[in-house]
Amino acid sequence: MKSSEWDAQTVKAISDHLGPIYKIGGWLWPSEALLLAQYACDRVVLEIGSYKGRSAMAMAPFAKRLYCIDHFHPASLGQGYSPDSPGVRAAFEKNIAPWKGKIEVFEMTSQVAAKREWPPLGMVFIDGGHEKETVAHDIASFAAFIIAGGVMILHDTEKAGVKAALADSELVHSWQELEGVGTVRVFRKPNEAV
Repeated sequence: MKSSEWDAQTVKAISDHLGPIYKIGGWLWPSEALLLAQYACDRVVLEIGSYKGRSAMAMAPFAKRLYCIDHFHPASLGQGYSPDSPGVRAAFEKNIAPWKGKIEVFEMTSQVAAKREWPPLGMVFIDGGHEKETVAHDIASFAAFIIAGGVMILHDTEKAGVKAALADSELVHSWQELEGVGTVRVFRKPNEAV
């Protein structure tokens, strides 16, 4: 179901919840947060790249369960952070506190996380490393855990590495693209093997 097909009451309830998340540092636009919240509804969700928790806070109230994967080293973001930038994990923990019972945090890279066993997932949100190799790895590794009819959502799809990985991925070749909002694109896994 596309986000445009959600009933007005659901959209209003989600929108009302999202206001406070914009006090949390991050790069997720309001329309993108609304989209994530809508797709997270009643799904088991895995998020790659949590930073301070803005996207996690958009999804957690509506998801059945949320698994957050992040190494919490902001220097890897390449945006002027020092390796010792304090407080990213602490800020994340503070921000997700209201939903702690629904969220399980894995402080590790997505490469390490991909070696774990995960439960069947209804949604994977990828917003970790933005290099082509990292994004390609995340798409290929975590697609296998998504149930038929589940979705994979990518953020920052205008960035060169994300765009290149996406162009070469199974998502654009065998999954159904449902929609794009801002810098987010949503892909639905086929019900049958292609």
